[in-house]
Amino acid sequence: MKIQNPDNVLPGAEGFFLKGSDTGVMMIHGGGGGTTADMREFSQYIHEATGFSVFVPLLPGYGTVKEDLLNIQVEDWLSAVKNWFLEFKNEMKKTFVLGHSMGGVLALFLGSEFVKDISGIVSISAPVKFKGLLIKFVPVFKYLLKYIRQNDLEEWARVTDGVWTGYEYIPLSIVGKFKKLVKLNSAQLNKITAPILIIQGTRDDFITKQSPTQIFEKVRSTDKTLKWFDSDHAILFSSIKTDMFASVIEFLKRL
Repeated sequence: MKIQNPDNVLPGAEGFFLKGSDTGVMMIHGGGGGTTADMREFSQYIHEATGFSVFVPLLPGYGTVKEDLLNIQVEDWLSAVKNWFLEFKNEMKKTFVLGHSMGGVLALFLGSEFVKDISGIVSISAPVKFKGLLIKFVPVFKYLLKYIRQNDLEEWARVTDGVWTGYEYIPLSIVGKFKKLVKLNSAQLNKITAPILIIQGTRDDFITKQSPTQIFEKVRSTDKTLKWFDSDHAILFSSIKTDMFASVIEFLKRL
């Protein structure tokens, strides 16, 4: 895989490829201001435990400056992940997709677009519906605020031992784009037939508890599992992450 990153990419936010066998896992980071740094520990874990190749691209608008997100459209993300997937799968004999949060939505979207090309899907903390007053009142707030503070950089540095890289503030308009993406994806969930592992934290304050259940019910996969863990939305860095990683490894290996 040839990795192309923006010239002004933040150190640690670069897309990356871990070369292994001809079975590959494409991992997609979330859209709350984070980057590929969210996936570094998890990707290394998968690579070492399975020997699979792992590809983690940087989504358009992320990992540079927050202003780059202002003009990004949902179609930019969809086009990017489709092109990356096609390139990656052409180098692999078997390909999995995995994503967290908005990345989980994009992984599901790929599963509905490339039904015959994906051997398994891992959807982690992917929304079907959001919760919270901010989401409800975005149509009003967007005229008053351009950016919202999404991440506490000092806290992320503490939690991740300095690994996390991303934006402290994101455009408020991004919320509307998330909602559009989720709506597009939800309309296609019934096209998914690949084996799927759906993972959700019980204390997630960003998406509704019905979201993973609705994904489970809508997909047409005969091999499907929903697993709950005691975690908030930031499950990749939670105290139960090792157990969650192990569940994903088990799923990937048996396929």
